[in-house]
Amino acid sequence: MKFKDDIIFSGGIKVDSKGNVYVTYYNSIMIISPDGILLGLLKTGSSLVNNMVFGTDNRLYFTASDMVVRISTLAKSTKQLHFDNY
Repeated sequence: MKFKDDIIFSGGIKVDSKGNVYVTYYNSIMIISPDGILLGLLKTGSSLVNNMVFGTDNRLYFTASDMVVRISTLAKSTKQLHFDNY
């Protein structure tokens, strides 16, 4: 996968239950298969995407430079880790 020379990753990365990787990239979220194939881009327009999380309601929540977004997805989050003993 080739990226622009002035690449900006803003820190968000998540994996769904099928192993697809969601990575923030400029004003979008890249969805990459476990085989490294770009499956799609969720574009925000001009807002820089900062972070994201899968909700328990099959929605992806993310923040951008000037908005908070909730979108419905077919993807499910990976199992949540709990650290009750720490």
